[in-house]
Formats: sequence, C-alpha cells, structure tokens
Amino acid sequence: MSINASEGFEHTLKRAAATIGSGARRARNQHQMLVVVALVTGTIATALAGIAAAREAPLIASWPVTCWIVAIFTGSAALCTGLIQQLALPKRVADWEACMGRLHALNIAVQLGQRDLTHLLAEYREIIKDYPNCFSDVEV
Repeated sequence: MSINASEGFEHTLKRAAATIGSGARRARNQHQMLVVVALVTGTIATALAGIAAAREAPLIASWPVTCWIVAIFTGSAALCTGLIQQLALPKRVADWEACMGRLHALNIAVQLGQRDLTHLLAEYREIIKDYPNCFSDVEV
C-alpha cells in the first residue's frame, strides 16, 4: 500500500468514525432521555395513586382531578416506553456501537500498516454492508 493511499483511506475512516460517532451519541441520548422520562413519570404516577389510596382522599381538589393527573403521568410513561420499542432504540444503539468498534479496529489496522489496502477496503465495504443505517450520513 502506498503512503498516500493509506493516508487517504485513514482520513476517510476518521471522517466516517466522526459522523457515525455523532449518530451513536444522538441515539444513546434519545434512548437515555426516553428511559429516564418513562421511569420518572411512572414513579410519580405510582406515588400519587398510592398516596391518594393510603389517605383515602383525593390529592388535588377531587377524585376525577387526581385520576386525570395520575393518568397523564401513566400515559407519558407508556408513550416513552412505546417510542423506545417502536424506534428500536436499544438495537440502534447496539448497531452504532458495534459499527464504531469495527471502524476503530480497521483504523488501527491501517495505522499498523501490516495489511494490504485491498483487504482493508474490502473490510470497510463489509462494514458498510453490515451497518447501512449507520452510514446514511457518511460520504462513502
């Protein structure tokens, strides 16, 4: 492999890793935010319903108002949990992380310079094939 070809491929890998790393962070943040909101709203709904039941009296104004507030928190928790499943966020995060790991390993192979550029390019194409969603914003 020539020095120029190796440097060009290394630059391509770094650009791809930066773009994919950004996507991975975004997916992780979405997942974490939805999990936290689901946990917090579900916990609040449970606490409000439990306190009202223990007191045998509505928490706010009347039973309908108390029930509506509990329903809003419960609905928010259910919505967040549903979004996590519908958006397949756990799988997306895992794919982004696996893709990043393979790109980092490939970058190390380029830096060590012990493998032929043809093999490195074939491996890069294989990563693109295995994780097409991760490369949607990457110039290939």
